[in-house]
Amino acid sequence: MRITGLDLLNDKSRILAGGLLSGDLGSLRNVDGEGVPLPMRPGPAKSTWTKYKGDRKGYSVRRWSAPLLSPR
Repeated sequence: MRITGLDLLNDKSRILAGGLLSGDLGSLRNVDGEGVPLPMRPGPAKSTWTKYKGDRKGYSVRRWSAPLLSPR
């Protein structure tokens, strides 16, 4: 991939090329995004829901999902 031009502003993104990346530019500016990364770790967090069957005196069935990733 060849990039030509006067100025290239790469604002919070990535430039990907399937092979050689070359260019003839006057200037290239990379602007980083601001933010706080949230570390993720595997843990015991699960979601659950209850399905009620019958009237108020009926019975219920509790379902559990597979473990999710939870933030610290």
